[in-house]
Amino acid sequence: SCVTGVQTCALPISPITLSTRPSSTTTPSPSLSPQSWTQSSVPKCPPRRIRTLSWPWTVPGSSAEVSCPPGTSGSAHWTCSTNGAGNPVWSSHAPDLSQCQSFWMTKIILELRGSDSIVTISRDLVDYVAVNPLYGGDVMAAVNAVTIITEKMEHQLRSIPTLEQQEAMAMEVAQSILKISSTLLSRGNVPAWHDLPSVLRLRFVWSLVETLETFALVLPRTINNDREVSISSNNLLLVLKKMSFRNIRGTSLPSAAARATRGWAGYGDKVAVPALVLMENMGAGGSNIAFLGTNNLGLLLAPDNGEVVNSQVMHVSLGEPHLTVREPIRILFAHLARSNVTTPRCVHWDRQNGGWSGEKCALEATNATHSTCACSTMGTLALLETVAVDDAMDRVTLMLTLVVTVTVAIISAISLALLVFYCKRVKVRDEWKFRLAHSGLPCFMKKRDNGYTTSNVYTTSPALYSPGSSGVYNTSTGVYSPGNPGASAYSPGTPTFFASSQNIFPNADFMVLSQSALAAHNNQVGLDPEIGRASCRERV
Repeated sequence: SCVTGVQTCALPISPITLSTRPSSTTTPSPSLSPQSWTQSSVPKCPPRRIRTLSWPWTVPGSSAEVSCPPGTSGSAHWTCSTNGAGNPVWSSHAPDLSQCQSFWMTKIILELRGSDSIVTISRDLVDYVAVNPLYGGDVMAAVNAVTIITEKMEHQLRSIPTLEQQEAMAMEVAQSILKISSTLLSRGNVPAWHDLPSVLRLRFVWSLVETLETFALVLPRTINNDREVSISSNNLLLVLKKMSFRNIRGTSLPSAAARATRGWAGYGDKVAVPALVLMENMGAGGSNIAFLGTNNLGLLLAPDNGEVVNSQVMHVSLGEPHLTVREPIRILFAHLARSNVTTPRCVHWDRQNGGWSGEKCALEATNATHSTCACSTMGTLALLETVAVDDAMDRVTLMLTLVVTVTVAIISAISLALLVFYCKRVKVRDEWKFRLAHSGLPCFMKKRDNGYTTSNVYTTSPALYSPGSSGVYNTSTGVYSPGNPGASAYSPGTPTFFASSQNIFPNADFMVLSQSALAAHNNQVGLDPEIGRASCRERV
């Protein structure tokens, strides 16, 4: 459907398929119940509801076709196929809504193609994409609109007489283009990108990146030498630096002033470009370098080999696509994820092969939060990492092992502490008993009935010794050594002492003698009984 007076349409719009038109790709009525399907001998892809659309039971090898969501024109498609086991599955994660384009987007595209008022139209497009839901066809149309605006701005700048006027117009359009592109890259519009088949999605992603690069390299025509221009939006940061030959030196982007713009204070990525690279690729007026920092672009460029884009994607350009440089540029990437990822890899986007490549980039250093890369190419750069397999059983086993180990360690420590305490207590108790027993303190010594305080008391029989016997009693061992073969050994408990003309206790600390024994002993040594008694008492 074209607007009256306009000869060409913005985008071809496929007619809406009516249910009365027979189609080999349309499955039977979506009202078919699951019971009738289970009774059917032909397996089918089950019904789904995605992107406000209801998809019917579909036979493998055919494509379901439904009308696009309300407010859009065209038809959506989803192919049913079979997996390796022969079971029916939908061929992609999401249906193809590349033909679903909103009516308001069709109107803006038609106005843009027929008018040169790019400033006004770009403002209208900013408002439309910010408040309306987008589908696959809208994404394609918005990227085409940004391309058309860039081409028309480059053409119109040639007719503007003064540099100040050129700069004013370029900055006005630049802000609109950055806002439109930022809205397209927001997380809320990621499903709209996935409405497109993978090949078509990659093509339009890179069409948007190249358009922004072209636009950035048009801006130097509108500014003087040795200036830096920074334009920011929620998901895009564009920095352009224009250097004259005299002031060419190694530069780092984005600068502190660029990171000070709203929403980019915490941006941690940075690229350092050597002066030699700038001089080897400068133009007649000097060197121009463009830097484009993005958010969420990695979500649209995720590889399918088990790796993830673990940094924000950046784009660096000197005006020539995929430029190879002799001295490498160095990039600092801040990691988006810091756990369950491993093996960082520095890569650049290879347009020829349509994927990430690590041929011209090398990893120089890495830690838990950042990685440093050296690349010998300009263009789109990022950091890939491998997702670590998180096995739930391994985590449970590890936790159980940890709990058992800690429990055993605690029990062992408590047991050891109790054992040490007990041993020390017993040792101290025995040591103090020994010391107190030998301290000579009366309160710790046993008292006899005769009033003498002694220790190591021996109980003797009334006959302490027999006349005519000789021998020595060892008080330390408790054994009597007889002087003749007829002597007998000492028996503990009822010891018998034998008479001797000598002192039978030469090393004893005390003696206990009966009155008769004391008198006989004094008579042998020639002492008076009273003196001997006194001497004995003195010894005691």
